[in-house]
Amino acid sequence: MRCLLKRLLKRECTGVAKPVVESVLSGYNGTVMAYGQTGTGKTYTIGQLGKVDPSERGIMVRAMEDILAETSSIRDTVSISYLQLYLESIQDLLAPEKSNIPISEDPNSGEVFVHGASVVQVGATREVNHIRAYQEKFESISAEVNGTARTSLIITVGPSSRQYSETSSTIMFGQRAMKVVNTLKRKEEFDYESLCRKLENQVDSLTSELERQEKLKNFENANLEKQLEECKTALAEAENNLDDRDKELENSAFQNVLADTTQMYEEKVAELIKQLELERSSRSNLEEQLILEQKKTDDISILLEKQQKAMDDLKLRVQEMSQMNEEAASIINSLEAIKDQLLSEKDLLGKELKSSQEKLVSEELRLKSLEVQNADLNKLLANKRVASEDEVTKGTDKNIRPSSVVEFPTHLSKSSKPRETIRGQRATIAKNFEEVGLSNLLPLLKSENLELQTHAVRVIANLAAEDINQQRIVEEGGLDGLLLLLDCSKDATVQRLAAGAIANLAMNGLNQDLIICKGGARLLANMAPKSDDPQTLRMIAGAIANLCGNERLHMILKEDGGLKALLAMVGSNHSNVISQVARGMANFAKCECRNINQGNWKGRSLLIEDGALHWIVANCTAFTDRTRHHMELALCHLAQNEDNAFDIMESGAIRELLRISKESSREDICKLARKALNSNPSFMEKLQHL
Repeated sequence: MRCLLKRLLKRECTGVAKPVVESVLSGYNGTVMAYGQTGTGKTYTIGQLGKVDPSERGIMVRAMEDILAETSSIRDTVSISYLQLYLESIQDLLAPEKSNIPISEDPNSGEVFVHGASVVQVGATREVNHIRAYQEKFESISAEVNGTARTSLIITVGPSSRQYSETSSTIMFGQRAMKVVNTLKRKEEFDYESLCRKLENQVDSLTSELERQEKLKNFENANLEKQLEECKTALAEAENNLDDRDKELENSAFQNVLADTTQMYEEKVAELIKQLELERSSRSNLEEQLILEQKKTDDISILLEKQQKAMDDLKLRVQEMSQMNEEAASIINSLEAIKDQLLSEKDLLGKELKSSQEKLVSEELRLKSLEVQNADLNKLLANKRVASEDEVTKGTDKNIRPSSVVEFPTHLSKSSKPRETIRGQRATIAKNFEEVGLSNLLPLLKSENLELQTHAVRVIANLAAEDINQQRIVEEGGLDGLLLLLDCSKDATVQRLAAGAIANLAMNGLNQDLIICKGGARLLANMAPKSDDPQTLRMIAGAIANLCGNERLHMILKEDGGLKALLAMVGSNHSNVISQVARGMANFAKCECRNINQGNWKGRSLLIEDGALHWIVANCTAFTDRTRHHMELALCHLAQNEDNAFDIMESGAIRELLRISKESSREDICKLARKALNSNPSFMEKLQHL
């Protein structure tokens, strides 16, 4: 059921009538019915011809166009009847004089017949329009509404409020009609007697037509033969006339050709004469040029003779020069041999001088260190002497108890001795650094003397612990030397000290960028599995842990294998190494969480991708308090990332977060754990199940 506007569109008519037309062409009955109150456009919708505007053609005209387009005038016939049901009476619109036409129904097949209705055979749409225009004053409606037909119902209503009741009843009728279900039945009728008579009539008509065609063919053949004789006669006359005409044309053409040929040759002769004159003038010019060229050739031959003499003189001089060059070459060879000998002696002397300088620097460092230590020992000895004299003096006083006074200085001397030793060592290193100079100390990193190299690395590592010295070490090339030792040195002590120095330098953000850019993370990651010394592993883990504190380097650190190496070092089972590993994970997770909160990065944590979460959950209570605090911080920061929620719940970290929020010895970690649990609804739901 559709509502068609005043101006029908082609797609609307196609959507209503096309299925019915297809069913009719397939052998089924078809009905297109318009229902509605008077004046709402039923006749316009169904039977509009569209003479002025073809786009206003009604459904009936468009349906007949489709039927005629799908049928063949040779094998199909299309017949039309226009009937009208008005006041319980059927009228024939093609024969208005016929009224009250009877209608009957076959009791066996259920077919409806209208007896006496006019039937007109059509072969084109214009014939349909002519018949329809003849009865334009009548309103048409299809009379064949069969229960077995494919039916399309069009409901027409008016927009006026006065027609509200009629509009509602029309719509209710349409709703009831939509609920009717038809069982389609193909319309097939076979009247063998009528078919036989029809075939006999067709045979008779075809036979008569064949005889007529044969007679017509004989008559046409006779006419054609007569015309052929006339054409032959005319052709002979035309050939004779053509021969005469050809002779005349040949004579006239020959005269014309002769005149044209004569004129053409005269013109060619004139052109040839002109060309001959031009050739003569050009020949004279060429002869003059030839004479000039001969003169030039003679001059050139004279010059060549002179040049040949000069070449002979040059050859003699070259021979003399070659002899002189050979003598000079022998002299040069002897000088080069002397030079090589002197260079080899110079190299030997240089090596000896370098080794002597290195030994001298080393001895100076040792001597100055011993002098400082000796001065410190002298000070300690003097202090002890003064203290002993004070004790003796105080022991003679009868008003003071000697036991309590003696114990306190002794305790003080024992506790202050390591501090004074550390201060003395630092003072010694600083003094050596100032007196010897960094420029003289760094070349010792490449020394072939292992003792000197070890001592130099130790001094630089201690200097790198102070912020004031780090910039000078990097600017003077100390970082490059330390990385070279990590890569090339085979001594475990040198590698350990170099890793410690890099760990100290990695406390500075600018140095962290330089270490990563120069491949330091990759060298540390490659060095970790090759070493089993706990102190070396602690230095490597400390350096990587410091690098984890820079969120800009996280991706490069992962690509260089730093995270995997850090996690692999927990297999050493050494508390100091594991403490550094836990610190690195805490630094990494904290910086990563801050980076996500600032909107600079989003996604699953790189630590979880390398399997750090499972190790943290499994060992969160297995180590010292300091190590546990690092692991708890790492877990709390990982839990704040929403993209890690699935891994947090799958690994059982929710239970550990709950324990941390209640049992951690640090209040800030407890608050951080509670914040992580409350920030994610999935965690709260998991806690309810727990």
